[in-house]
Amino acid sequence: MADRPHLAGPGEVSDDPLPSAYGTDWLVLMARDPTWAYAYWDISVARVNSAVGSLGGGKAFLRLIGLPDGLLLAEYEVSAQRGRYDFALPHSDRSYVAELALLHFGRKVILARSEVIYAPASAPAPGSPPTFVSRAQQRRALATRAGLDELPVLSPSEWTARLDVARSLFSPVTPLSIGSEARLSPFGSWSAAS
Repeated sequence: MADRPHLAGPGEVSDDPLPSAYGTDWLVLMARDPTWAYAYWDISVARVNSAVGSLGGGKAFLRLIGLPDGLLLAEYEVSAQRGRYDFALPHSDRSYVAELALLHFGRKVILARSEVIYAPASAPAPGSPPTFVSRAQQRRALATRAGLDELPVLSPSEWTARLDVARSLFSPVTPLSIGSEARLSPFGSWSAAS
C-alpha cells in the first residue's frame, strides 16, 4: 500500500512519529463500569469518502443500540474518521452495541459496528444476599485450587526472603553480547551460556 509509511521491523529503530490514524475501519465499545461506556474508532479516508459519495453528503453519528430489542438509545454527532467518546449507559445489567453511521436526509451508511458488550449489574441480584467468606475459608479455597492440603503459614522473615527471590527474578537484565546464547536456569534467572 503506497499511502502507508514504512513500519520498522524487528531490530529496526525508527524516529518516525506514530501515525494519528491507521485506517483500520473498526469501532470498539467497552463497558467502563455498570453505568458508563467508552468507544473509540478509526475509519479509513476511502471508507468515509465512499459513504459521503453514495449519500451525497452527511454527518457522522455514534449510535448506542440496546439489545436484544435493537432500539436506538442515544445518538451523538462525532468525527467520522477517528475519535473517542465516553457516555452514560441508560441501564446496567444489559447488552449494547454501537455503530458509527453517516446520516444524510434520512438515509444512512454504517461505517463500522462494534462487538456486543455487556454492562455489568450495579448491585447483587435481588433475593441473593451477599456471601461473606472468613479468612480460613478463603485459605482453604486457595489451597484446594493449588492442589494443597493447606497453605503454608510464613513468618515475616520467610516472606522477606521469598520477596527477595522474586525481586531478583525480575531485576533488570544485562544485555548479552551478539552471538551469545541465553539459558533460563532452574531457578528462573537468565544467564549467558558458557
